Amino acid sequence: MPSNDSLKARCVKENTGQDRRIENLKASLRMAYKAVAKANKNVRRNNKRFYDRKAKTRHFEVNDLVHLYTPALKAGQTKKFKTFGQGRTK
Repeated sequence: MPSNDSLKARCVKENTGQDRRIENLKASLRMAYKAVAKANKNVRRNNKRFYDRKAKTRHFEVNDLVHLYTPALKAGQTKKFKTFGQGRTK
């Protein structure tokens, strides 16, 4: 397998115009990355705010009866005959 050094792009520097263009492209990509990161942060904040509007805090005590939801299937089982919960709710 090739090493990481052999996978790096090799650019022949022919003129400074190309170097300037590459630097401008790098700067543009950095700005775009920062803008996307900021937008994602805002979207996550808004989604949390909307979720928290309807979210309810649940408090359980020792020996409370609860319903255990377990969606994972073990090897060799099918969904057709599987119920995804066990126990009783209070």
